[in-house]
Amino acid sequence: MAKLSRPSSRVLSCPDLVPTFGSAPRTHCAVRSEWKTSLQQSIQKFLLGTGSGFGVFRIAPGKSGNLSTWRDWQTPTLTDGGGGSGGDPGGGGTNGTCTAGYRNVNSWPGGFQGEVTIRNNGTSMLNGWTAGMTLGSGQSISSLWDGVNTGTSGSVTVRNSPYNGALAASGTATFGFTATGNSTPAPGNITCKSP
Repeated sequence: MAKLSRPSSRVLSCPDLVPTFGSAPRTHCAVRSEWKTSLQQSIQKFLLGTGSGFGVFRIAPGKSGNLSTWRDWQTPTLTDGGGGSGGDPGGGGTNGTCTAGYRNVNSWPGGFQGEVTIRNNGTSMLNGWTAGMTLGSGQSISSLWDGVNTGTSGSVTVRNSPYNGALAASGTATFGFTATGNSTPAPGNITCKSP
């Protein structure tokens, strides 16, 4: 059973924007105006115990994307513990007790969004991780969240953020990025190591 801790209410400080869980204040906020009210209601209800209740999210059929990739998603149970898991990280490289897997979230002419999932395959707590990947010719990271990158093209390393480096046994952490260039070939040489 997955455990997720309640994020700090300080993420509510993004002015006029909808905050994203687990982010430092003012550094990574979602700006989907059609989700703003519903997400704020849900955050206020969950974090602060106030508000009118959990919001409802509506997605236009043309914007829903390919939901078949969520078929194997396991919804985590929220508790006051730490860690988290869910979903299938796909294939990837290994080193020690962690593995990393890449998936293409979305692509468009001239760019794409990718996601890398780190999984602790060990039987004890993983205290920090560093992922490596090689971007193809013409690919360059334009933004990255839930990790700290070194480099934006060619050989890139991403280490954990302060809030997602400790992974319980079988726990996962995910970082995402947008990049310019074609989504094929997919970033390769996906590796993970723990200090």
